[in-house]
Amino acid sequence: MLQPCLFRCPFSLLVTILCLVPQIASAQVEQPESRVEVLRWLALSENNIAFQDDSALYYLDQVDHYLSKHPDATLLHQMWYQRSRVMLSMGLPEEARQMLQKAQDILRPLHDTASLALYTKQEAKILLYLQDYARSMQLTLRSDSLYARLDPPFYNWENAKIRADIHRVHQQFDQAEIELDTSLSRALAYDSPMNVGFILWHKIQLSVLINDSEKQAQAIEDYLDFVGKDQILERVKPFHMGALFDNESPYQIIKRIEQILPYYEQSQNYPASLIMLENLADLYQETNQYHRAAAAAKKALQLSNRFYQTKSDFLSQLYEIYKAVGQPKQALEYLEQWKRLDDSILQVENRTKIQELQVRYQTAQKEQEIYHLVTQNQIKDLTIAKSRRNDLILGIGLLSTLLLSTLLYALSRYRKQTSQTLASTNAKLETSLLERELLLKEIHHRVKNNLQVISSLLYLQTQHTTDTRAIQALNEGRNRVQSMGLIHQNLYQDGHLTGVNIKTYIEKLIQSLMESYQVQPNRITWTTDLPDRNIRIDTMIPLALIINELISNAIKHGFPGQRKGHLNIRLTENDNRGWTFEVKDNGVGLAENFEFLNSDSLGLELVRMFSKRLGARMKYASNGGTCCTLSLPNLDLL
Repeated sequence: MLQPCLFRCPFSLLVTILCLVPQIASAQVEQPESRVEVLRWLALSENNIAFQDDSALYYLDQVDHYLSKHPDATLLHQMWYQRSRVMLSMGLPEEARQMLQKAQDILRPLHDTASLALYTKQEAKILLYLQDYARSMQLTLRSDSLYARLDPPFYNWENAKIRADIHRVHQQFDQAEIELDTSLSRALAYDSPMNVGFILWHKIQLSVLINDSEKQAQAIEDYLDFVGKDQILERVKPFHMGALFDNESPYQIIKRIEQILPYYEQSQNYPASLIMLENLADLYQETNQYHRAAAAAKKALQLSNRFYQTKSDFLSQLYEIYKAVGQPKQALEYLEQWKRLDDSILQVENRTKIQELQVRYQTAQKEQEIYHLVTQNQIKDLTIAKSRRNDLILGIGLLSTLLLSTLLYALSRYRKQTSQTLASTNAKLETSLLERELLLKEIHHRVKNNLQVISSLLYLQTQHTTDTRAIQALNEGRNRVQSMGLIHQNLYQDGHLTGVNIKTYIEKLIQSLMESYQVQPNRITWTTDLPDRNIRIDTMIPLALIINELISNAIKHGFPGQRKGHLNIRLTENDNRGWTFEVKDNGVGLAENFEFLNSDSLGLELVRMFSKRLGARMKYASNGGTCCTLSLPNLDLL
């Protein structure tokens, strides 16, 4: 079977990267001292992957050193992911797999869908390198499904490219072509010229494997058309085109070009025809077929009348051919044409440069004359105004100097004393505020830890209890404790020591409850419509316990067994300055004899008690599910 060529870049592509990306010196570089610098160093390491792996590892080592002193889960999993990429670039797939596993372990509790999709794609690349094609294919599909969940959805070109490589390994060329087209459309959609050029180059390689001259001609034409629109890609074209025939003999290449050339001539694609004719003439000359080499060069010369630089190349090529076959007369003829053309091009360029210099000199001379006249007039006006002003200033200055000096001295002394007093007072206030903030953070941190201990004790109790109802009651108690602990965690982590962001808190609470009740992914989906506002802790604690009970009831009773459904949580402000909190599901709904005020459930008893404390009214409705509405007269917003 054919072997994949996705990971180890061909020599031409490696040269391309070296041409396009400036090398970044790794010696004498200071260590990062802030989170912003760490992000910059991660970007520097990425720039060095595939062409300067030792520099990439150096940057990542410095990031690792910083994170050992300043832990940050987000930066840490990104660092391990970058190490995985470097290892794969160095041809060490097992090491790359181990480092990716570390990144995934750190990422898992963060619920970062975009990073999860990216790391899943990286795992697929590693498995392709290890020739585990079935698993690699599955992971590309999983990565695509994760990208589709983003808002807006993202479609990664590289997943389709990996699948194309897998099909090519199994000689399933039709499927490989479909996946390459998908990869190309995705790269075009996200305006990525380098990736588009890379995919078009692989389409040429695939057409060579299929041995379809028409498709190969079309693929090369598409590549040349696209590359010609981009100055950077234009520089890599010779390397890509040269790499097409790296493994073929000159005679095989001649045969392939002779098959392709008619398609370009029929479509009047002169740039592509010139490239093929130039290569063909070189190959004929290399294989001592001088008559054919001369014919190809002459044909190219006829097409190149509009391209003077190209025409010069073909004249020099014809001179070399006739010189090699021992026909000095014809060689001298083309040599003279070549020299005349080069001289004419040089003369045109020199005339243009001389004209430009003359225009610049004349313009500069006129500007200098104008500037000189304007300057002289300005000097005259300034001299007159200065004389008048000096007379006035001299009289006023002598009179006010003594008074002004006295006032300045007194003012300076007063400001110095005031500044010292204010500086001392501000320093004391800043110290006091800092101590208060640190104390509040420590209090919230300890409260959260104590609540976590209580939650852990309840969990341990469930492990030693066999009564199902008792276990359920203990788990519900744990959820209530965790909902309060989440409040204190947000207080000391988000920096708002007196209030909690309602949107962030409720979304974290929903995720925590889904995990607590072991809800499988996609069995119960949920959406929120919440304001990005902070609520004081005195109001937030009873409100959080109410929200915990309503969402828990929806999960437990609205979707029994493995029933699927959807939750919608909303908090909206009314016109009369009140607020409405709503938990709505499309589950089985309420029992016909359900009465909120007469229910003996502990959870609903808590809802009634805390609703009364907040001065709120609770309503239940059942129509295609359950809708719980809590009307609040006011929210203590910050």
